[in-house]
Amino acid sequence: MLLLTLALSALGLLLLALTGQRFSPEDFGALVKLDPLYLVLVPVTLVLWWLVAGWRIQMLVGSKDVGLLRATRALLLSLYGAAVTPGSTGANVALAWFLSRYVSSRRAAATAIFVLALDMVYFAWSLPLCFLLLQLRGIDLNLPLIGPVLGVIVGVVALTAGGLA
Repeated sequence: MLLLTLALSALGLLLLALTGQRFSPEDFGALVKLDPLYLVLVPVTLVLWWLVAGWRIQMLVGSKDVGLLRATRALLLSLYGAAVTPGSTGANVALAWFLSRYVSSRRAAATAIFVLALDMVYFAWSLPLCFLLLQLRGIDLNLPLIGPVLGVIVGVVALTAGGLA
């Protein structure tokens, strides 16, 4: 999974290089000159993120049959489902499918919907804030209307997921 994460990060940097108006080799050089302490903290942070996200799934499922390790496995499977499907649409399907092996399919589906709703609530406030910060710093993403378009998409998905939840 760590290899997959690194590969997806490299793909993200490649996309940034292809679409970023202000990307330069000097900027990339600054990225690879990280303090070794931070390089050690990357896998530690990644594992901690998995465990915290697994704990969130464990709390949402609310079943003694889904402990922290099983919930973390469900998260990793959902991340894989997100990575291999267009638009990350397979994430919640994979999560619901895995959880349905241990709890009722209704509870598994409800958990996947609540995970989606909570993620969308996060995006609903963080995306506009990020675009505002980029604008204030004078950074042009060279993607006209991307902020409003993403805002509408995230808003519709957040409202739909919240309604289903």
